[in-house]
Amino acid sequence: MDIAGLINSIDSFIWGAYFGIPLLLGTGIMLLFLLRGVQFRWFGRAWRYIFGKGGEEEGDITPFQALSAAMAGTIGVGNIAGVATAIALGGLGALFWMWIAAILGMGTKYAEVVLGTKYRKDLPDGTKLGGAFAALERTKLPWLGMVFSVFTVIASLGIGNMNQANSIAVGFEDAFGLPRWISGIICSVGIAIILIGGIQRLGKTAAAIVPFMSLIYIAGGIGVLIVFRENIVPTISMIFHDAFTGSAATGGFAGSTLAMALQYGVARGIFSNEAGLGSAPMAHSTAKSDAVRQATVSILEPFIDTIIVCSITGLTIGATGAWSTGMTSTALTQEAFRRAYGPAGGMFVAIALILFAFTTILSWNFYSRQNLLNIVQHIAKKPGQFEKLYPLVSYSWIAFWIVLLTIGTTIEVELLWSVSDIFNGLMMVPNLICIWLLARELKKMTEEGG
Repeated sequence: MDIAGLINSIDSFIWGAYFGIPLLLGTGIMLLFLLRGVQFRWFGRAWRYIFGKGGEEEGDITPFQALSAAMAGTIGVGNIAGVATAIALGGLGALFWMWIAAILGMGTKYAEVVLGTKYRKDLPDGTKLGGAFAALERTKLPWLGMVFSVFTVIASLGIGNMNQANSIAVGFEDAFGLPRWISGIICSVGIAIILIGGIQRLGKTAAAIVPFMSLIYIAGGIGVLIVFRENIVPTISMIFHDAFTGSAATGGFAGSTLAMALQYGVARGIFSNEAGLGSAPMAHSTAKSDAVRQATVSILEPFIDTIIVCSITGLTIGATGAWSTGMTSTALTQEAFRRAYGPAGGMFVAIALILFAFTTILSWNFYSRQNLLNIVQHIAKKPGQFEKLYPLVSYSWIAFWIVLLTIGTTIEVELLWSVSDIFNGLMMVPNLICIWLLARELKKMTEEGG
């Protein structure tokens, strides 16, 4: 077996039916009972909290900005290419399992944000440092915090940087015929300006872009469904039917089994909304809000990302009949939109992909920087050493991030997707262990916050 085959095999195992999927779904089911369906009981409360004032008022940005920053990291290529890939491999039934993963993931997201926010720490400039690594330090396995940070930093280089940059370059090339190196420069300059402004500028940018880009994409998808409205009900019927029976081969579609629908639906769903991976708590922990209140807001993240945005992609692919063409990834979603809008549909998807990838790069730089600072903080043992290293590490990482981003726009990243997918999946292991270890405390906090 060559290197590429080995990497793909490891990737398939981590996100497969014998490891990642039972670990994620099992944790989600445990939390469903432990927290008495908090994602249902507090769903309305979450919407009220978005625009309300925080609880303790400790933090750097507003609850809405924190949600937007986290959503910037989750609403991305996965909502367009990931959903299409799930359907291309698992059939329309995969969309049903994406919904199940999202519903359970709403509880998992709440749990990881509660813990990551409660144990947040102060950085030398007064901003917050929180996430799974901070919570893991309070468990019997504190070393897992460093493991999580290492996995996150490595995963960010691909899934949060070069892969996203490549998607932007391809999008500009497809939509406007712009050479990749030019789009790389444009993207790098824009990203650098925002990142230098810190979490406050990132929060404001995310709050401005994320709702706008999400609504535009949803509106475009609804337009497709209006054109093919007679196919909506049959498509929904097929989604539920194929979720339990698999999909028969038709057209260019090779067919799928129940196992394939479940595996690809859950894997791509989690890849999109990141519930259980431990990424979002790093953004939410900076909010001017107490832990339970901000975690309640985070419940909306998988709902918006998967139940709304991913469903729009999936339904358009099903209703237009594009799902049976044999296409996959972004090309499949573009084909669905072209069937409603002509060539403009493909361009619309390309532009949406550019916006989604741009904001994902912003959030993942923040995630990776938080974890890098956590690593440096543990290595720098001498008094005052971390305080001196802090600004150097922060700005050096931004510079390194921009260089990688520029490179990512000009190279082929197929294998890098699999490598970063592996480390992205590995992040969930220490994060979910943290939830299990602190389950009793999690229950107590929720009961007191109710």
